[in-house]
Amino acid sequence: EQAITAYLGQDASDEWNMIHKAGTVEKNLVQEGGNGPVLKGKLGGAAPAVGGGGAAAAPTGLTLDEVGKHNKESDLWVVVNGKAYDVTKWVQVH
Repeated sequence: EQAITAYLGQDASDEWNMIHKAGTVEKNLVQEGGNGPVLKGKLGGAAPAVGGGGAAAAPTGLTLDEVGKHNKESDLWVVVNGKAYDVTKWVQVH
C-alpha cells in the first residue's frame, strides 16, 4: 500500500516496471466499482494541428495535472506506462 500511495497522482512507471512483470496491471483490470485497477484513460497532449491553420488543437488524453487531483485515500489514481488508473479499491487488496 505504501509503495502505491507514494505515487498518488503521479507517474509511477519506473517503480512499477522494476517490481512487476509486463502486463500485470492489464491482467488485473476491472470495471468501475471492482476491486482492482480501473483504466481511466491515456495521457496525452494536444493533437497535431491539421492543415497548419494555426488553430489550437484539442487535447487527446488526460494530463498529469488532471491525474494529480486524484491523490486522496478515497480517490487514488496513478500513471503507469502512459495510462492513468484508478487504484482506490485495489490498494486495499494489493
